[in-house]
Amino acid sequence: MTVRPRFDNVGDWLAAKPQGHFVVERWGRGTAITIHRVGCAVETILCESPGEANRIRQSLSDEGLCGYVAGGVA
Repeated sequence: MTVRPRFDNVGDWLAAKPQGHFVVERWGRGTAITIHRVGCAVETILCESPGEANRIRQSLSDEGLCGYVAGGVA
């Protein structure tokens, strides 16, 4: 039987993603997307519109990165 790893917080869970992850957050009147690719420096993209943020989020997901929306409501 395989035992699944247990994660007590979102940060640990995201850090375990093989391709990396990104976090979407409000930033002033826009959106900041912080990208954590495995083996690369952290990158931040500032978006002025929701459409721009959505296009970037989708392309990152297509690359295999896992996304997290900070402050999101389930």
